[in-house]
Amino acid sequence: MPRGDEERGKTIFAEICASCHSIVDSGARRSGPHLMGIWGRQANTLPGYKFAKSEEKSGIIWNDKTLWDYFERGHIPGTKMLFRALKADEQKRADVLAYLKVASSTNKK
Repeated sequence: MPRGDEERGKTIFAEICASCHSIVDSGARRSGPHLMGIWGRQANTLPGYKFAKSEEKSGIIWNDKTLWDYFERGHIPGTKMLFRALKADEQKRADVLAYLKVASSTNKK
């Protein structure tokens, strides 16, 4: 996995992720769940969001590796999300992960 650049990741997130996902846990609802606190959270467990059923996401804990794999695959059968924008570009995936890791932290100073 290449080293990610948080600033590039912020721009990429705004361009291709923010239409469906928010980083904050309040505000307008979007088609995807908010990503605040995603690191260490079990997939499909965000209170208040109705997830599609997916056996493939059962038991997944979101971290660098699981998010990297999810971005690389572009889709998990049984879920609503079809996302191929990061599939072919390892550097973009690394940049978005670097941004998300900081932006979604519930321990921001």
